[in-house]
Amino acid sequence: MTAPRWWDSPHHSVEGELAYFAEAGLDFALDRELFDTAEVVRFDGELRCGSQTSPATVIYPPAYDAGQHPLVVVPNLDIGRHRSPNGALCLDHPVLGEIAPMCGAEAVQRAERLWLLWETDRSRLHEEEADAPDPWGNYVDYAAETAVLVDLPAEPQLGERGYLHVSLASLDPLRGSLVRLRQTHPSPLELIAPPATSTVLCGPREIQGVWQRLEAPPPDPMLPSLHGWLLGEQEALLTRALSYARSHPDPEMPALLGFIYPDEGPERGQYHDTWLFLVISPGGVLQAPRPVALRGDETWIRQPGLAPLAHRSVAILGVGALGSQIAALLARAGVANFLLVDSDVLSPGNRVRHELDLADVGRFKTAALGDRLRRINPGCEVTERPQRLGGLMAPMLSAVQAGDDALAAQLAAADLIVNASADTAAGFHCSKIARHAGTSVLHSWVGPGAWGARMLIQRSGDEPSGCTECLARWQEEEQGNVQVPPLAADPTPGEVIEAGCADPSFTGSGFELSAAAAAAARVAVQVLGEDRNVEYPSADFDLLSLDFRGLDSAHPTSQHNRLPIHPDCSICHG
Repeated sequence: MTAPRWWDSPHHSVEGELAYFAEAGLDFALDRELFDTAEVVRFDGELRCGSQTSPATVIYPPAYDAGQHPLVVVPNLDIGRHRSPNGALCLDHPVLGEIAPMCGAEAVQRAERLWLLWETDRSRLHEEEADAPDPWGNYVDYAAETAVLVDLPAEPQLGERGYLHVSLASLDPLRGSLVRLRQTHPSPLELIAPPATSTVLCGPREIQGVWQRLEAPPPDPMLPSLHGWLLGEQEALLTRALSYARSHPDPEMPALLGFIYPDEGPERGQYHDTWLFLVISPGGVLQAPRPVALRGDETWIRQPGLAPLAHRSVAILGVGALGSQIAALLARAGVANFLLVDSDVLSPGNRVRHELDLADVGRFKTAALGDRLRRINPGCEVTERPQRLGGLMAPMLSAVQAGDDALAAQLAAADLIVNASADTAAGFHCSKIARHAGTSVLHSWVGPGAWGARMLIQRSGDEPSGCTECLARWQEEEQGNVQVPPLAADPTPGEVIEAGCADPSFTGSGFELSAAAAAAARVAVQVLGEDRNVEYPSADFDLLSLDFRGLDSAHPTSQHNRLPIHPDCSICHG
């Protein structure tokens, strides 16, 4: 199938574009050979600014008739941040005119106005352009799918040059973590110890190289220019890197050079130290692996209202299909501290609903999910307890109660317990521990077939709400004004006993579990933020019931209810 051509539409044609250029008094000609051989529309001509001219090309995108405007490329025009290294001009400044779909002639007129303002009124252009940084590093031709994770500060006190070590998860494409930065060799002074997060892209191989601090970035970010720059201004450093690589026992290991240079950001007009990595293969091919720096404020750039979560802790009881997704969502939200409790290991069947996948089959869910959370949020701390709350899991009976007491103390220390265990006894035991300790719990579970879901906030403090036993009693009695909506139930609920009767699960689709997890994470943030100024509405309910199989299954229906403490509850009145 071929996509529709914009020049065949009723409103656009190549001849029409040529007429627009002529009407505007612009001398631009179609590259007929490129159009006939590749079906790419390009017009060549010149930009004008007073008596000055500069060669220019107008290139039309395939979605031109859908609103994508043509690209104006002027390779020889220096107008600062308004031109990318490949010569493409930024034409989206409001001062240049209406930011609306434009024909090629209008794009050229905007380009000429951009040039005129650059020459005559830069202050106006400066005021109208996007208030964002324009990092030099954005224009480097990075090798596809490469990454060097940097979680080491490039502080001035590190000195001017030295040696670096990158642990490799893979060599082709090059993916690894900068794990050591040294100033001397061969008796190295380790200036920075490798942080725990650097293990994310680590592997069995290590590439060793040299680094140098620069007062300014190289003149041109394109690879041919960088190659010439290395051979010229950085010849001595290049020689050391090549010598270092030849001494490596692995003949496939490339030479590695790292450069610390000042680049613009995170705000416009601000500058910070950043990295440029260059590798040269044994065959002499130059590549630039992409530097990926971890910044402490990145968690909050896209969700500033959740910043107070950086000081909150959550215990997740049960990290199965529901609990694992809740944990991942809260880690993305920026929760700083997790306690994961589950005695189960990941099986192949779990992957249809679980946050984890086949790479973690056979591992304790707590350990595998702990690694996942650290990859999502490198700033969080995770404690893993592969045991069953209130169960006989210890090999020696004398250790059962002591182990449960230790776990109970850890649960009580959390700001919020999320019970996603799908185990009635564990839920009751959790309710009892939390009520005794004065800790709040969010109980979350799905109904048969995952047709419905519930979230119960068991509050502590001056206005406590009911627990799981209270819910069970109110459901049975249906007395007074306490309403407990029924859960939508699959008419043919199924049970899965993949590994024997001690390891039951249930039927239900992953996307329903995801919807329930999203709702539970939202409620958890509401509870966590009630006394921490999180920019999220407080939860003015105790029980949330969701129905995924209503009239509009794309939007689950919900009911919000209060759930007071039941007068006969043995947990709340015990």
